[in-house]
Amino acid sequence: MLFRSLALAPHLPAGWPSFTAHDLRVGDTRLDVTVEGWAEGERVRVDGAGALAVTVTLHGARPFSEVWVDGERSDATGSLVTVSPRREVVGVYE
Repeated sequence: MLFRSLALAPHLPAGWPSFTAHDLRVGDTRLDVTVEGWAEGERVRVDGAGALAVTVTLHGARPFSEVWVDGERSDATGSLVTVSPRREVVGVYE
């Protein structure tokens, strides 16, 4: 079976500042997913995705006023869904 895409909608449990899931398997691809939350926003990083297209949905405690994808500001706001090959999504709260 050939996997070409993955959808992620990670959510930090209450009171957790961050978590990382290591060595997740999607077909022949292995990846790490890190989710970090802080007072100003949230960050999701996907490492090792290779040719796999990754869709990330941010679930913040509040609406987002800014969203950054791989260090570049995105036009999208709200609970953004972004499609890779990008690897890092950061949402800044209103």
